Amino acid sequence: MKIQTAVILAAGMGARLNEMGQSIPKGFLQFGSQPIIEESIERLQHCGIQKIIIVTGHLPEFYERLKERYPQIVTV
Repeated sequence: MKIQTAVILAAGMGARLNEMGQSIPKGFLQFGSQPIIEESIERLQHCGIQKIIIVTGHLPEFYERLKERYPQIVTV
């Protein structure tokens, strides 16, 4: 049996990031050339994951926009 679905927990407010965490979700901080969340999505895709559920909370609209590039994303 192959794992086809992954869940990314991204609901935290990033309180320890101080001001930076208020304006953007911590998943959108840069990791090299792209945001951490996109690096995670692409690595999951590379492993054959077909559906990615992202649990959002703080600033969910950032994650909603990812659906345009990654149609296999579901946000909750």
